Amino acid sequence: MKKDYVKDLKTSSVADSEMIIEGEIPFEILKSEYEKIYKIAKKTIEIPGFRSGKAPEHLIKANINELVILDRAAEEVFKNEYPKIIEEMKLFPIDRPKIEIIKLALENPLGFKIIVAVMPKIELPDYKKIANNTNKNIEKASFVVSEKEVTEAIEEIRKMWAHQEHHRLNPDNKHSHNESYDHLLPEINDDFVKKMGDFKDVADFNEKIKKSVTSEKTAKQKDKIRLSIIEALLKEFSPELPKVFIESELDKMVADLNSRISSAGVTPSDYYKQIGKTEVDMRIEWKLDAIKRVKTEIILAEIAKKESIKPEKEIIDSETKRLTDHYKDADSDRARTYVDHMLTNDKVFEYLETL
Repeated sequence: MKKDYVKDLKTSSVADSEMIIEGEIPFEILKSEYEKIYKIAKKTIEIPGFRSGKAPEHLIKANINELVILDRAAEEVFKNEYPKIIEEMKLFPIDRPKIEIIKLALENPLGFKIIVAVMPKIELPDYKKIANNTNKNIEKASFVVSEKEVTEAIEEIRKMWAHQEHHRLNPDNKHSHNESYDHLLPEINDDFVKKMGDFKDVADFNEKIKKSVTSEKTAKQKDKIRLSIIEALLKEFSPELPKVFIESELDKMVADLNSRISSAGVTPSDYYKQIGKTEVDMRIEWKLDAIKRVKTEIILAEIAKKESIKPEKEIIDSETKRLTDHYKDADSDRARTYVDHMLTNDKVFEYLETL
């Protein structure tokens, strides 16, 4: 039920897409919670010479801390009233509110100030026109793979095999990355290619290497087109970003760096000492990149919503299973959310590439 006091609340917008809500909640609402908590405290308070809850009322009141009861009552009021205030004011919070109690006393309204980050109004640029212009202007590379490119790819495979073979034969040998292993380079014959994988013979090996090189060139071209489209969109997109979005992205970036550092057998603290920086320094350096990432995610999410772009459930199921099969400790719900997010973004890019 709508509370009359909501009509009298004052709102103002501040930086970082935050909103301040100020006002008073009628004492009748506070009183209801106060009486509930007082009744519980009354039953449990211990006063010498009386059983719990059986002391005279004036002694109970003298021994109960009224401010503590009021504080607890105020907490309960906001648990109940905050969602109603947000609903009535048609706000969309994206973070926990900061609630400050301005006035708290018996027989008086509960004065408060709430600071809450809300979802900003998103106005996308003309993404169809921008994507269309970008697609027209970008140079489309040819995906014809030359024999030279295939030969170079095979040569890299030979060098990698020789390097690994050197380590196998000399596990304790320290070496320079410039050291030559030409004497260990394998001959490309049927026996060798069968050791390398699912290859019938040299001809099959060459054909599959050619397909791999083609696939790699196609992927690079796709990345180039997508990067060009998103860069063009970002130039025309300047929303007021909630601070919580940027900080959350920075949290992810730092966590990812720390994870990679730890995987390399180094503690994050030692790494930061080596480079003469702190996590705070990294967050400052990465802030612009974090903002760019957040804007990109918002653009893709809004286009997906406007164009009703959604990956098929069967594909989400299949990819989630593949991910959780590979990472046995992965949480299935989080894995599914991740897969859904990545597939949706991919479909949005596919849509933009066709404009």
